Formats: sequence, C-alpha cells, structure tokens
Amino acid sequence: MRAIRVFTVSMGLLLAPLAVLSAQTTMLDTKFGNNGTSLALVGLGVDNGYSIALQPDGKIVEAGYSNDIAPSGGYKFAVVRFDSNGTIDSTFGTDGIASTFIAGGDSADDEAFSVALQLDGKIVLAGYSADTVGGSRHVAFALARFNPDGALDNTFGTGGTARAFINGGDLLDVGRSVVIQSDGKIVVVGSSVFTYTLYGFSAARFNSNGTLD
Repeated sequence: MRAIRVFTVSMGLLLAPLAVLSAQTTMLDTKFGNNGTSLALVGLGVDNGYSIALQPDGKIVEAGYSNDIAPSGGYKFAVVRFDSNGTIDSTFGTDGIASTFIAGGDSADDEAFSVALQLDGKIVLAGYSADTVGGSRHVAFALARFNPDGALDNTFGTGGTARAFINGGDLLDVGRSVVIQSDGKIVVVGSSVFTYTLYGFSAARFNSNGTLD
C-alpha cells in the first residue's frame, strides 16, 4: 500500500511560550482546524511541507513540494494558505493551493524548503530545481514568486520563477533558506558541491525582478 503524505499544520506547541511547554507538552489549541491540526492534500503522491510564514492578517502560508502525478512524475514547488482558524483559504490559488514546476516539466525535481513574505504580500519560495539535459543532471538554486491571490507573479524571473547555478551547474546547488532585504532583494542560502566529496556554504542574491544581483 502506498503511503500518502500531506501538508499539515498544528497549533499549540508552535505558539506556546517556552515556560509553558514543560507543563503542557501534549496540549493543542482545539479551536484551530480539527482539534488543533489542519491538513491539505496537494497532489496525488507525496506532499512535504517544510516552512511556514504568518501574514499580518493571521493567515498561515506553508511551503514545500508535491508530486501530483501519481504514481510517478516530477516534484514541483507548492504552497498552501490556511485561515487563522486552520481552515484552508479557498480564496488562494485553486482551493487554497498554488504550485509550479521550475524547469523540465513533469519529469523535473523541484523542491521548496523555505518561504518568505514580501511587504506587498507576495510570497517567495526557495529551494532547488533539477532537470536532465543531454544525459546530465543539473541542480540549481530556485525561486518562485506568487501574488497574494496565489497566481504566479509573471513580472518575476521567467514566468514567475528564477534559477541560479553556484558552481557551473554540473553538480549540486540546493537552496535551504530565503530572506527578503528591506530594499526588496532576495537572498537564498544553502549548500553547493564543489567536488564530488566537498560541500560548501553558498549564497545567491536576486534583484526584486528575479535577475541575479
């Protein structure tokens, strides 16, 4: 039997003060979602949520990746938005969910690990994008930017997405975390393979339009 993983959010431990955790480690906020938890099925295969951000209005944005072409196919960036009470925000994307491939279409491996919110409400996802060209696998830092309604921001990069090769693109560049500067520039950090046995810290900065700075 194939296991199905979904995006999940739980409230209680996430927001409880540290001084309270030792005494209330099993308590959830039962007013949130379904007795303290909420979930969203993004695709038909594997869904992994990795990062959340809270909007000023209390809505919760969760980012990760999804394989929605079961039983095989490519992974793509995915983002789900929940209302502050734990229900899926149906005004966002398609029934609360937005997603995109970065490169390579259905055969690609595009995985997001971090999310950040711009001051204008746009949502930036960061991770990596892998595709195969001429028999070689190319793995790059990758970004996708969505408008507040969940539509891809076509003013960003190429059709709403951007990539950056740190070490020529022949090995492995994985973006793990993203922050947005006060001037709107986007910084992604992660790791890159410099030889087949040597990994190093790496970073890339993008302009607000998705071009490399």
